[in-house]
Amino acid sequence: MRPGGHIAIAWLAWVALVGAGCAGSQAPWDVGPLDQARFQETTRICRLLTDDRAGELVPERFETCMKRRGWKRQNFIKRLFSRD
Repeated sequence: MRPGGHIAIAWLAWVALVGAGCAGSQAPWDVGPLDQARFQETTRICRLLTDDRAGELVPERFETCMKRRGWKRQNFIKRLFSRD
């Protein structure tokens, strides 16, 4: 193998891994065990606030609502090592 070939293979493997992680479903919310009740209440409120007139959830508005109330999605590294 030519010099730098191993680096190129490692780089491509890393890009594929990150791409697979990003292409998957949306990351779950980062909710601790003691925060479940507060998370459920926030979810309920944000669903009520962000439904359109037909009663359909508008995902972009819902995400903004949740983030304004202090919730965030799990990062890629945390999801990679989670036991769920």
